[in-house]
Amino acid sequence: AVVSTQSTGYLKSLYNDKSRCTVGLKVPAILQKQLLSVGKVYYNYTRCNVVERIHVQQCYRCHGFNHKVIDCTSDVLVCKRCGENHDVKKCINSGKVFCINCHKSKNHQGDAKSHHSSDRNCPVLQDMRAQMTKN
Repeated sequence: AVVSTQSTGYLKSLYNDKSRCTVGLKVPAILQKQLLSVGKVYYNYTRCNVVERIHVQQCYRCHGFNHKVIDCTSDVLVCKRCGENHDVKKCINSGKVFCINCHKSKNHQGDAKSHHSSDRNCPVLQDMRAQMTKN
């Protein structure tokens, strides 16, 4: 598949060398299905594999999902690393990790101490991505 910026509205080269090519595409759902079924796209004469990436917005104040800091209703700043009430830049708990989202979740409370709140492999985040692909 050859993709142009006219068909996508968004095309950005994120990384490109001889061994790997990463390109960000924001496309309509019908084109997304076509690209995923083909499995590759050509960009700057380089063949790139197509993978689905589901973006979930995360707040930098409370580290909850589906909102930004400007829309956050929390008055408390939560450290993304240790889960305590301070900015991550001032965190002194370098050996401690704690996920506030797993802690609040009924299904993943046991996972809260295995990763930090912005870990891309967070089970709560993975559940949200799975739910978004169903819709």
